[in-house]
Amino acid sequence: MTDFPWPMRSNRNCTVTTLATRCKSRGAAFACLVTMLILLAGCQTVPTQPGTGTVETAAGRAAALARQGRHDDAADDYLKLAETSRGDLQQRYLILAARERRLAGRIGAAQAIVDALEEPIAEGNLVGWAIVAGDLALARGDAEGALSALSRAPETDNPVAAAELLRIRGQALLRLGDPVAGTSVLLEREIWLEDANAIADNQRLLWQELRRYGIALGPEQLAQVTDPVLLGWLQLGEIAASLPPGGLGLASALTRWQLENPNHPANQSLVPELLAQTGSVAEMPQRVALLLPLSGRQQLSGAAIRDGFMAAHFSSGDVLSAPLLRVYDVDAFGAADAYRRAVADG
Repeated sequence: MTDFPWPMRSNRNCTVTTLATRCKSRGAAFACLVTMLILLAGCQTVPTQPGTGTVETAAGRAAALARQGRHDDAADDYLKLAETSRGDLQQRYLILAARERRLAGRIGAAQAIVDALEEPIAEGNLVGWAIVAGDLALARGDAEGALSALSRAPETDNPVAAAELLRIRGQALLRLGDPVAGTSVLLEREIWLEDANAIADNQRLLWQELRRYGIALGPEQLAQVTDPVLLGWLQLGEIAASLPPGGLGLASALTRWQLENPNHPANQSLVPELLAQTGSVAEMPQRVALLLPLSGRQQLSGAAIRDGFMAAHFSSGDVLSAPLLRVYDVDAFGAADAYRRAVADG
């Protein structure tokens, strides 16, 4: 997540005492208590440079800390700014603080800030709130809650905000078992991304989401997909969801996918990258030895393993490219001799 697309404006002073009074009058005791505890945790004057002691300076420093990856420090500064602000601007600083706590990996602390925010959320803060609330819902495993938060966000033409909203929506849909809609949304997200690196990161995100949450679609469902780019991604999703990472089976499936989808965008960087990680099909062994007890007391167990291995070995249907398989009976030869025979046979 990058900096929120809103300018930081000057604020008017508002103390924690004033906040306490307002909370009491609205009867939101518990939520406001959480807010005050958060604000009190950072109760010290924000240091400023001589002659430049403005809120803009403090806000700029918080944003700089966020860009440096010092997310907890940035959250502390935003909480200090919220302590001396009020109204929509205070709400904005609290949302920014929650976002930085989230980026620091402190999900509970971030959620506490969001839960303590008073309704209504100002219109100018709704996009930022929806991004933070939706992302936190995803982190808690609540995909429906993420979509509910996004439903409150107004339309935006800011590329950073639009990309974040689409990321959360796509991930939520995939996690709810809708790979077609989820993949479509994450592909739409690429419209708002600025460069090739960001698009490559989005493809990696889509692959990881499909690997964790993708489901196999039947031929009838795939036949209804007319967009070749989307169809290629859904086929990649089946590969991602059904094969373990790093195996020769994954490399073989990805190579076949490449041959069938030579002009697909995922062929530009993602699939070659995945193949480099797993090893190419060219590195598959030409011969495979299977050492099993096929006689004696363990004969039935050995035969069952052999038959299961054979079934999996030829399940791809690509018999011509499959390695040569040879079975050795360890009871007949002895384990050590069977091993030596397999090595001698290559």
